[in-house]
Amino acid sequence: MKTKLIYIFLIVFICACTKRGDSDISNLIYYSFVNEELKQQIRNYVDSVSIQCDEKMLIVEMFDQGYGRGDDGNFYRIMQYDIGYTTTAFDVIFGQYIFAKIDTIVVAITWSGMHGNLYFPEEMGWEYVKNIFKSDYQYYLEAIQKDSDFFEENFDKKCKVPFWTLIFEDDRLVTKIIDFNTVIKYETH
Repeated sequence: MKTKLIYIFLIVFICACTKRGDSDISNLIYYSFVNEELKQQIRNYVDSVSIQCDEKMLIVEMFDQGYGRGDDGNFYRIMQYDIGYTTTAFDVIFGQYIFAKIDTIVVAITWSGMHGNLYFPEEMGWEYVKNIFKSDYQYYLEAIQKDSDFFEENFDKKCKVPFWTLIFEDDRLVTKIIDFNTVIKYETH
């Protein structure tokens, strides 16, 4: 029992003494996408969609649609991915996101059903986005110093942001919807 208490004390002491200054972004934890076709579609989105905002972050919202019957009569796990950009850090900070990387692209990910079930500390969220949303981060720091309510300002930067919706059966892309105007059907199983 005494040994366990000493170990607990040492762990707490080491954690308390850890430097809390500016973090090195290379030390942050990023998830990875397993589905190669999804990764390629995200790369395609980044390469083909341009918006007029300097500060933006790629977001992917995942929807598990359960199982459905494919054109061949077999059942497949159906996943929907909505891909787009956010142009304000506050969407990410006050949303519920985890972070992934594809090559050098930082992606904020959320999924339906996640809301209310997971908490990501605000300070940690800023570590992920402060180098992308520099003006939002500076505004946040100034508001904290003044101890003011920084929600008074409108953070909607009003950049038109096109999005894509991808539908997968298992790990195979079957439908791509681009801004509701273009629907591309892919060969199914």
